[in-house]
Amino acid sequence: MYQVLLALAAVNASLASPTDAHLVNDILLAYATPRHGLEHIRARAAADGVDVVLFMKAATASEAVANARALVDVVSERVELLSRYSATLHLRA
Repeated sequence: MYQVLLALAAVNASLASPTDAHLVNDILLAYATPRHGLEHIRARAAADGVDVVLFMKAATASEAVANARALVDVVSERVELLSRYSATLHLRA
């Protein structure tokens, strides 16, 4: 299992809400499919947006990051909430 960090930085601070962490958690879970390999999520409000740890089941680290990116892309296309944020993904060391 790999931990992929998803940092969601608010594009406009006035649009971000502390409750967005809960919404992001629920939305990612709702859109995840078995091919994404998402095991579970930890999301919390951060000073500039939302910090998320995605626990990904994958054969390699690069596959985990690619699957996390695919999930974020699906959600970004379908859910307006993520348009408030700029997303950055990287593997947790």
